[in-house]
Amino acid sequence: MKQNLPTSGFSFLLFFLLISSLVATANTYYWVGGKGQWMAGSATFWSNASGGAPGAGPPTAADTVVFDAGSFAQAGDTIFISGNVHAAKVIWSGVSNFPVFSQAVTDTLFIGGSFFIDPNMALDMHGTIVFNGLSGTNFIHTNGKLLDADILFAGDAQWHLSSDLESQKTIILRQGGFHTKGYYLRCNVFDGHGLQSLIRTLTLDTSLVRITETWDMTQTAGLTFDPGTSLIEVVRIPGQGNFRGGGLAYHDVTFYATQLTVTGSNQYHFLKLDTGTVTIPASAAQSFSTLESQNPGVKTTIQSSSSTKAQLVSLSGKRTCLLGMNFSNIAFSGGSCYAKNSGQSNCTGVTIAPCPAPLSATISNKVNVTCNGGNNGSVTVSASGGTMPYSYLWDDAQQQTTNKATGLTAGTYTVRVIDVDKDTVWATATLNEPTAIAHIFAETQASCQSSCNGSLMVNVTGGSVPYTYMWSDPDGQTTQTASNLCAGDYTVSVTDAIGCMVSFNYGLTSTGADPKLSGQVNYSGGGASGLKVRLLKFKTGGVMPAVDSVYTDGSGNYSFPAVPSGNYILHVRTDTTLYPQTVSTFHDTVFRWSDAIQFTVDCDDSTSKDITLVEFPPQNGDGKLSGTVVRRGPNKKGETNVIFGDPIPDVDIVIRSKPAGMMKGETKTNGSGYYEFSNIEPGDYDLWVDIPGLPMDSTWEVSVTASDTIFTQMDFVVDSNAIDIPDDITTSLPPMPSSGVVLQAFPNPFSSNTTLIYRLPESAQVRLEIVDMVGRTVSLVDEGFRQKGDHKQTINSGQAGMIPGVYFARITVDGNVSVTRLLLIE
Repeated sequence: MKQNLPTSGFSFLLFFLLISSLVATANTYYWVGGKGQWMAGSATFWSNASGGAPGAGPPTAADTVVFDAGSFAQAGDTIFISGNVHAAKVIWSGVSNFPVFSQAVTDTLFIGGSFFIDPNMALDMHGTIVFNGLSGTNFIHTNGKLLDADILFAGDAQWHLSSDLESQKTIILRQGGFHTKGYYLRCNVFDGHGLQSLIRTLTLDTSLVRITETWDMTQTAGLTFDPGTSLIEVVRIPGQGNFRGGGLAYHDVTFYATQLTVTGSNQYHFLKLDTGTVTIPASAAQSFSTLESQNPGVKTTIQSSSSTKAQLVSLSGKRTCLLGMNFSNIAFSGGSCYAKNSGQSNCTGVTIAPCPAPLSATISNKVNVTCNGGNNGSVTVSASGGTMPYSYLWDDAQQQTTNKATGLTAGTYTVRVIDVDKDTVWATATLNEPTAIAHIFAETQASCQSSCNGSLMVNVTGGSVPYTYMWSDPDGQTTQTASNLCAGDYTVSVTDAIGCMVSFNYGLTSTGADPKLSGQVNYSGGGASGLKVRLLKFKTGGVMPAVDSVYTDGSGNYSFPAVPSGNYILHVRTDTTLYPQTVSTFHDTVFRWSDAIQFTVDCDDSTSKDITLVEFPPQNGDGKLSGTVVRRGPNKKGETNVIFGDPIPDVDIVIRSKPAGMMKGETKTNGSGYYEFSNIEPGDYDLWVDIPGLPMDSTWEVSVTASDTIFTQMDFVVDSNAIDIPDDITTSLPPMPSSGVVLQAFPNPFSSNTTLIYRLPESAQVRLEIVDMVGRTVSLVDEGFRQKGDHKQTINSGQAGMIPGVYFARITVDGNVSVTRLLLIE
């Protein structure tokens, strides 16, 4: 064991450091150059900046030294401490190539402040570390590294542990304050001697302190000692151990040694004796609240240091029960002592009699974690013996205090069981979890960005087979491979056989460029500017949704720079305020969608399509025709949520002459579904509702004469199963604040069933409902207080009373609202 520093040399050292700290200017020096020697007076490896040029310094007791990313070019470089070197602080910050920190037995590292060791570095320290700061609070963070160095505290500063501290040699407290802060402390010898009654403080908090040879607090002048609720273990097998208590009051102490000698009139809250022979002084009583033989299966002898009886004094007055102990020259007082299967020689106050059953604890039940990364595990401990009632303390993050710990993640847990006499036992259990669900994606790229001919396959491992799948594509595919995918981002939710769900994201790419479509819109006066050109996806026997729309420029030109490959028709919405005698026109120059020319665009295409607006002569008559376009109401499936007479706004209405079929005018329904034609000349006419995809098989026929000019209530009732809602219609849903909850629907669009999925960042009150275009509730899907995490609800359109059309899923979370659009198709 390394000897303590001589008293005279140590006093001179303190004087030297005090004088140096008064005159020195604090600097920060960075280690550069990798492997080398840290020598007193040498600036070879020090710089004023991270990764800078060497030659600065060298560090003194007032300076901070830093080892960072610029210190080492390769892992395993060794820093040799040579001689006595000084620093105010030693800091490791951002080191990526971790070194070996080396120190010979004859070398000393003086640290005036905090000391931090990275967990990834290697230590080869065999000398002395001296903490000699004169003021302030400093921290020691060794990350539980085992040091082969003596540690000396020799300044007026305070030192706090911020990690476990382990030394194979001696820790010496000569001056200042040392606070364990509940961390584990281990050393061969702990020496609390003071020199010339120097002021020092030792606070053990809740720490476990393990001494492998000697605990020495013989000289207590100038010492302030707070044992907290610590446990000091003197463990010395084989060999001679010592507990020089200094007459102090301790909390828990365990003697575990072949031979152990005690000095000082000490007090113990809880004293445990385990194995070997313990010799206590005849001249100094050992007082305790609880005395226990830790290992009843092995004889422990407690004896006086002389022929005079040594005193064991119970401070609590409670019955003391011991097993497997021999007493020699012991006088027990302060309560009764019962010892079974024990021997005694020249003792008083000890009765050989059965003892109550010892306190014990066993794990009676454990529930492993269901899903990897989950926290639904639990452990139950059963206690017996001792004196009831029992108290419990688990080492989980919540430090639960009942016999059953719940809400646990996978790992090992220890519970401390304490009875009313402060007898303490521990029990340990390990909770397991399934392997994590992992994945690998295999892709088939889409031919172009918007061509939906790609695919993704997810190969899953871990968890419990079989797996189920839910993709975020519009069809909500549920197989291992999702097909007919456009380029874009996708999420697949994988659920294993026991219900554990994880989600994986992937960005599907394409091999070619999207088609381009451009052209010009003309009328008799030239290019028509400011008109909306709509690109409608052609579909036989169904609605034709608008894929995109643009406005013509000042010359009537339009351009769609990226079009999904497929079959289309083009539609121009006229503006009669700009072009009074024109009607909305389809390519190629027809006013009915059923007469429009279908065309196809493919990847990498660049297509041009011009449209000439259909024009009609001005009307100068007195005729007036009006009506409304409304929804039919309950459809053929019997749904009743659609109210008869709900208006359909922004629908094109055209009027033609009969029998020639010449265009005579166009108008649009307003927000109330109302339309009107005026200035109609005498003649025979028919009226048409023109909604792309809706068969034009319903019309009004009317004859305007000089005496019969006013025709009202020429209403159209439209079966919403075949309606295409134009892309520029706005709903009456009011703006709503976001709840911060992502609400998704898979599949969407859907024909019968869709699943609504949402994730709550915290437990909250939730209301999930389906509303129609004007904000009326169609179906209440879910309502109540829901726990943090993922939730999903599947809705059936028939059961919800929904007919094809546009709806909104609306979720309200603690008063805040999020909305996502739904499209129900036939």
